[in-house]
Amino acid sequence: MLLALTWLVGILGWLTARRPSWLAPVLGSSAIAGGILWIFRNPTRQPVPNGRSVLVPNDGLVRRVAMVQEERLLHGPAMCITIQVSARNVQVTHAPLGGTVRLRRYEPCEPGEPGGQAHRTDDAIWLGIKDAEATRVAMRQIASPLWRRVPSHWARRILLWPDLEDALQVGQVIGHLSLGGTVEVYVPCTATIRVRTGQSVVGGETLLATLPVVCPTEDKRLARV
Repeated sequence: MLLALTWLVGILGWLTARRPSWLAPVLGSSAIAGGILWIFRNPTRQPVPNGRSVLVPNDGLVRRVAMVQEERLLHGPAMCITIQVSARNVQVTHAPLGGTVRLRRYEPCEPGEPGGQAHRTDDAIWLGIKDAEATRVAMRQIASPLWRRVPSHWARRILLWPDLEDALQVGQVIGHLSLGGTVEVYVPCTATIRVRTGQSVVGGETLLATLPVVCPTEDKRLARV
């Protein structure tokens, strides 16, 4: 609203006085509006129509694929795929898996105190999804170091809209990682990883992993977990 008002005042002033100085607020507000549209752009994506697929949640570059211990949702060994999202990438977040939200946790930035113990410096949000076959996939989004320098009361660094027990469709738009950052996706060790380190990926479209097919007897056992 303020940008539109500034642009309108500049246009009216230029039409009235015909002075180039009136074009400064017009150009400035147009540049800011263009930057906002660029940051929040949301191109159409075509997710893979396969219920046993995990999609890349954000555009970026695969930095690491490694086995780790994940205790928040998978409760054991998991494959962690780390994706670096730059400020140039599309920053919209897509659901990596279709299912029900079982985990949502915000970890605020906690800078270290002079002379004290080191504190966690990440500003991150965890999201965990459980699909119809009881397979669990977790995602951790971390704000960029540049964005963490901005006071949190000025703007939200990470937007993630789903809440606990919400139902998600694979590839669905679920948030925004403003100004980029890091995304970690945790999948079961039995999954087949479809990306490699150094690969450029497209959120909501690139296949990240394929989950194993669950047999009916195993499906009943997992449903009780």
